[in-house]
Amino acid sequence: MNARRYKVDGSVVETRRAVSREDSQRPGAHLTVKKMSVGGIKDNTEEHHLRGYFEQFGKIEVVEIMND
Repeated sequence: MNARRYKVDGSVVETRRAVSREDSQRPGAHLTVKKMSVGGIKDNTEEHHLRGYFEQFGKIEVVEIMND
């Protein structure tokens, strides 16, 4: 998360820690979060693209791609 700018499948994507609205008000809540949200990915980006890129930073347990 320190770099904050990542390039996945040719696109620069935006990452954020996935903290619930309720927890976001609690001081230090973001320090214990193990989830992240990635925005700005292409429509044709698949799980293996994200997993392949982000595994260089640590173990990936689950990749879930949400579609509108």
